[in-house]
Amino acid sequence: MSRATRVRRHEEQLRRYDNALMENFFSTLQIELVYRNSWHTGDEAENAIFGYIDGWYNTQRIQKDLGRLFQDEYETAWHTSQITHSEGSQRPRSEPGK
Repeated sequence: MSRATRVRRHEEQLRRYDNALMENFFSTLQIELVYRNSWHTGDEAENAIFGYIDGWYNTQRIQKDLGRLFQDEYETAWHTSQITHSEGSQRPRSEPGK
């Protein structure tokens, strides 16, 4: 099998995974918001969806795959670990025997 074929197959697998994540999100959005409400205008619906995503889904809804953290908590912890890691790698190394 050529390298190009392997790369193409890998990219196809990643796209399927991405699609599954988005389908799961949209299913959750429909169940938790859309099916429970009705709006008179598109602007009302857009504002409600934005409020759901930014005000609830990303900040209040616990995510099982993120170690039972809220997405905002997980993101903050990840950024903190990256800063800590990068600061640790910038320290001057002491020479052995000194």
